[in-house]
Amino acid sequence: MGLSYLNNNDFVATLNKDTNNLEYQIPDDIQSYDYNGEMYNINNRRVNLSITPNHRMYVKKQHGNKFEFIEAQNLDKHSYYFRKDCNWIGEEQEYFILPNIDKKQDLGVLDSRYDDIKIPMDLWLEFLGYYISEGSTTYLKGNTYHINIAQSKNAHSEKYDKIESCLNKISAYWHKNEIGFGLSNKQLASYLYKLGKSHYKYVPN
Repeated sequence: MGLSYLNNNDFVATLNKDTNNLEYQIPDDIQSYDYNGEMYNINNRRVNLSITPNHRMYVKKQHGNKFEFIEAQNLDKHSYYFRKDCNWIGEEQEYFILPNIDKKQDLGVLDSRYDDIKIPMDLWLEFLGYYISEGSTTYLKGNTYHINIAQSKNAHSEKYDKIESCLNKISAYWHKNEIGFGLSNKQLASYLYKLGKSHYKYVPN
């Protein structure tokens, strides 16, 4: 099913096994065919796959010293390790720029009072992680925005305190509510709203 969304113009994350670098490549070919038979399921904390028996996996034997391609039907889940890391080559960004909303946006925002806001990147990524996993944004008529981040203080006090500390540093008006935290910030909400709802939320480029 997933292959129907992949085409020859898409860049795919790949591993260069010689340099251990993450590289984005356009696929040489896309394999798609009907299959009727047993599937192999690999499900653990890092991997959740359903694959055909002849699917080649890049793994290392438990007491081996190199990774190699082995067909799924020849794997023993207790004897092989999956590759779980790589080198990412990119530029460190000191700040995230929260875009201004001085032009009419998709949600009907029209307000020239808001300029770009510089937020330290590490702080922004922490906040974005909380939002992607536990947040939601509601748009109401009259350009009223509400951002919520769900977290129970009683069950997860340490996590609750971390989110509270992050919100204090973000410098956005926020308050505690019955589900966790609520924020009232038009500029922030107009950006987050576009990242989707529920499990369709995504991390922007």
